[in-house]
Amino acid sequence: MDEPKKRKLIVGLDFGTTHTGIKYAMEGDSHVSHVDEWPLPNDKTIKAQKNPTLIAYTSTGAGSGTPWGYKIDNEEDIRAWMKYHLDKLSVSTTYDDPNLTQAIQDGIFCSREATRSPDEIATDYMKEVLKFSVGFLKKKFREVQIPDGFLDVISVEWWLVRPAIWSSQAVLRLQQIVKKAAKEASFYRPRDTFNFVTEADAASFCLLFEAAAHDELADGDVAIVCDSGGGTVDVAVYEIRETLPLKMREVAAGLGGKCGSSCIDLEFDHFMKNRFGEAYSSMNPSATKVRSAFMRGFETFKHAFNVKVDNSEVDDLEMRIPLDMKDMDPGLVPGAYYRKQDREVVLTRSDMERIFQPTVERILRLVTEQYDAALTRTGEQSVKRLMMAGGFARSKYLQAKLRDWCESVGVRFKALEDSDSWGAIAHGAVLQRLEDIEIEGRLSRFHTGVRCGLLYDADADEQYREDMYLCPFYEVDMTNNCVSWYSHRGDIIDEHHKRSGKFCIGLVDGQQSFEMDIVTSSATEPPRHYYRSAHELQQAGIAKQDSNAKLVSDIGVLKVRLLSIDQARYRDQTPGQGSLIKFEYVIEETMGSSQGSLMYRAVDALDCRPIGETRVQLPRLE
Repeated sequence: MDEPKKRKLIVGLDFGTTHTGIKYAMEGDSHVSHVDEWPLPNDKTIKAQKNPTLIAYTSTGAGSGTPWGYKIDNEEDIRAWMKYHLDKLSVSTTYDDPNLTQAIQDGIFCSREATRSPDEIATDYMKEVLKFSVGFLKKKFREVQIPDGFLDVISVEWWLVRPAIWSSQAVLRLQQIVKKAAKEASFYRPRDTFNFVTEADAASFCLLFEAAAHDELADGDVAIVCDSGGGTVDVAVYEIRETLPLKMREVAAGLGGKCGSSCIDLEFDHFMKNRFGEAYSSMNPSATKVRSAFMRGFETFKHAFNVKVDNSEVDDLEMRIPLDMKDMDPGLVPGAYYRKQDREVVLTRSDMERIFQPTVERILRLVTEQYDAALTRTGEQSVKRLMMAGGFARSKYLQAKLRDWCESVGVRFKALEDSDSWGAIAHGAVLQRLEDIEIEGRLSRFHTGVRCGLLYDADADEQYREDMYLCPFYEVDMTNNCVSWYSHRGDIIDEHHKRSGKFCIGLVDGQQSFEMDIVTSSATEPPRHYYRSAHELQQAGIAKQDSNAKLVSDIGVLKVRLLSIDQARYRDQTPGQGSLIKFEYVIEETMGSSQGSLMYRAVDALDCRPIGETRVQLPRLE
């Protein structure tokens, strides 16, 4: 075994809405392993790829006896769907379940108490997951004669999986949660690093790498990847540039929505309330929430439910789920819906199709839009296959509907086996690090640029006269707080991407540095100005220092350092300006060295000497 400091433990963490999984590998290895054993009550364990994202609080709060995951039986104070609460700033998409926000606020399937923040709940849960994982890893290391102390000194390279539609604030919250939980679980060293990969990218790394390894893909093929999870569904389209090593580029900007399998549970809850009324809605929540016998029964049927496989008119499919509705009036609900003597709810095929339909239709719209976008960019017959991964991808019904869609457009369909599909996201997060899988080009979802002054435009800047100033060097009117846009929505960001712009600033003699803001906008047309106009702010009663005053968002800062610059050279070129020195420089934008990033560099305009650089994450959907 190499010295610990020379190798890293690569950990892929898929913190899901309904289930959480961990994959891992030693740097330099080719085999990806997973934590496939999780605790049950009474010190027993269960073999499973993932663990339910649930935690229950006892009267003494979080502690050694806190039930979590599979350890939860049917405790009163269960917290579920905690991942949904971490991202309240993302703009809603047309694919989101419109009833989801209200359902979360109402505490559907989980406790309505708000004594703990979502971050505290997620940290408590993650701490339990990582504490157990530490013990699991030590046991696995002992099996190959690696001492327990090895895990205490080796550095960990974390790859945290996130939805493509998450806001940057949610991404930061997740990093803080995992880092804090890792510290409390003794699974952290100061040199550990935390990286992010989107769920769609992680799914593609797993699916496309496997397909390429089995000669199922050729250079130039285009594939749609659909990651269907418990909370969100992400759909992305990639063109294969090389199969081995795997290199690809985005063909259509990824789309996603909150329309995962948890929305099926929500539809089922609405279905039960509509069918049984007060007899169901007035029940003790412990009988119908997450991990109740009733919901576990529905989960089994949800996973197994499939389309009708023959054309016979008779369909005797009948699903029975135990539920004791004591207030049920047999005269109000037909016996075909509820067997009072057996205390069972009865679901038919048409019932299940009604429950599945809204969510499946949203996913089909997502896939269709991405397919159309791919054809627009690459031409007819370019898309060769649709590939599925994620927990919800195990649904036989969803698979059947997407297989039908593939047949209608002449695209091949592939879904991983159940266990492989469930763990594919965390697997892909580790695999891309081991195999150096590369996304050579991405489509920009946003406009990106730098905040600066621009030449005054009488038409565009009339309402911004307070930002107007006279350039002391060129004696022209300028408007401050504008944006010079470098990249635009739909631009391909790849190794050939390069944008540049020349700027001028007045330096004070001896000045050592200054800063430039890197900004982004999701508007259809990128705004010229950084702030709203003074008139707009006055009408809305917004102060200019308020974040709501901005038309664009800040994503980074480029610090220009002048210590290596001979300012005397510039001073000689700006006579008559007192202490101000005219300094000209160029800012370049290129694709960053890490996936999904942009690099901004500043160079001296006279001799192209580098004087500053910064890397910013390529904005995703927010």
